[in-house]
Amino acid sequence: MTPGMSRKRGVPLRGGGLVWGLLASVALCGIVGCGNAATESAGTGRATGDTGSAQSPGTPFVYGGPTEVHSRNCTAAQLAARLPPIVYRPSSLSTGQKVPLVIGLHGAFGSPQSMQGISHFEELANHYGFVVLYPGSCDDAHPWGPPQDFTYLKSLIPQIIASQNIDASRVYVAGYSAGGYATWLTGCRLSGTVAAIAIVSGAMNGRLYTSCSPVKPVSELLMVGTADGTRYTGIPGRLPSPFQTTARWRALDGCTATPMTATALLPVVAQQSWSACIDGSAVSLVLVQGAQHGWPPYANGAPPSYRASLTVWAFLSAHTAAPLSLTTSDARLLSLKATSGGGRTKFSARLRVSEPLTIVATLGSSRRPRRTIYLTRLGQRTVTVSWSLAVGPRSSYRVVLTLRDSYGRTRRITRSVSAG
Repeated sequence: MTPGMSRKRGVPLRGGGLVWGLLASVALCGIVGCGNAATESAGTGRATGDTGSAQSPGTPFVYGGPTEVHSRNCTAAQLAARLPPIVYRPSSLSTGQKVPLVIGLHGAFGSPQSMQGISHFEELANHYGFVVLYPGSCDDAHPWGPPQDFTYLKSLIPQIIASQNIDASRVYVAGYSAGGYATWLTGCRLSGTVAAIAIVSGAMNGRLYTSCSPVKPVSELLMVGTADGTRYTGIPGRLPSPFQTTARWRALDGCTATPMTATALLPVVAQQSWSACIDGSAVSLVLVQGAQHGWPPYANGAPPSYRASLTVWAFLSAHTAAPLSLTTSDARLLSLKATSGGGRTKFSARLRVSEPLTIVATLGSSRRPRRTIYLTRLGQRTVTVSWSLAVGPRSSYRVVLTLRDSYGRTRRITRSVSAG
């Protein structure tokens, strides 16, 4: 349940559908893509008053346009004028105490101060005990697009982790509007550092949508108002809708379709979450019915009592960074058997897995090792790898199982087994 919300307002709804009252059913239309939203003037992100249907979750997104992100370098003058970051550490936190880090990224024509002013993360930091970092872009009009901005973030984050004694497994990024692009970018390209990301009133760049390739799972939350123009409707071939972005991130995190939980945070705020994902990661979509562009409650049409930062922190804080290599929780050998007869030896390895894996079985004791490749499926939890070789009985065989997942993480299991 989101901190600060009453238990009555955070009632989980069971099953694949959402069965609410009249107002909640309006929010449901946003979840399944049946609602309308105000469209945007090109390049402004502002509602024009026209309505348009969002691309549905079942509509695949195929990138077919140029990059939507301004990628020209900042000038020397712009770099020199970059505002210093705001770092907030509650006075109640001992410097010897390792704590989480929340990085807040501002939108266009914003600043570290403006992001501080709409998110108020420092208030939550005082209560929950974490450090807040508000960095600034070198380009006010096109924040986080210039390559120097990513280089800046990439070098700044380790500095803050070291200077503020941050728990490296709990580094989070939250971005607003154009800051959402940089947030997704860190999730894709700094996935080895970031545990979870949250985006409010943003749309994933179509090029990044296609190229994103994290080295481990990163939990992701996306919050959008249903009147937030093309951030809600998407642009076919250029800008994925929030439903398509959520589906993409579910695929990146290896989430199964079920279980899915649906929660009414408020009568007009609906949240869907998928938690059966790799290494405890999760993906969540929050729709604010009727809200235009902004960080609730500072968005026209958003409930004045709804604080997006509470939902963001509740999601981020529930996650720690996934390991950079496979562990026993990802794959564990349950049994290994060898049976000889008729000049051949049959091997059988039984494993418990938590995600799809490529398993390469090698007989290490043979002069000419033979290999068997086995692919597990999403949702498969127990697998048996069997292979037969033209080798006679021996006192023991050395079997090597090399495991690899979709992120490129590996683990090697070596065991000796006697033929029965």
